[in-house]
Amino acid sequence: MIRAAAEARARNEIYVVADMHHMPQLPDARFALAVSYVSLVDIVNLTSALRKRFESFSRAGRFVVCNLSPMVTASRQQAQVLPDHYFDETLRSMPMFGGIVNNFHSTFSTYINGFIEHGIEIEAIREPYPSPEQLKHCPANADNLRVPVFIIYLLRKPLKAR
Repeated sequence: MIRAAAEARARNEIYVVADMHHMPQLPDARFALAVSYVSLVDIVNLTSALRKRFESFSRAGRFVVCNLSPMVTASRQQAQVLPDHYFDETLRSMPMFGGIVNNFHSTFSTYINGFIEHGIEIEAIREPYPSPEQLKHCPANADNLRVPVFIIYLLRKPLKAR
């Protein structure tokens, strides 16, 4: 995906693939947009990682986060719908697609308060689900109407510092 983005580059865009805790030195207050796709569930110390990354956003910079819903990461099995030990924010392992998927579960309030504590404005929160048309094409996705699989946070660094 990074190679495709770089080939379609429109301006002096920078693409970085790195661990949020150990990213290479980046110019501060430079990024106008950052996108995270199902990566915050792989962060051991979410609060620390968020602080480090938000520092490198420009004023009014946007951060779009699509993550697994805390309702999903709190489950211990792929087919399990109800959360289990929701307030236990530790490593979770669950069988999925013939293998084991590991992630770090965080509660909804940990994410929201982590954003707020670092001065990030929450513009919107979305919990996408399949439309009737999508369900016609793939009826197996009807289970996604029971509990949201994904959550999308639309975030912005304010123009004025707090």
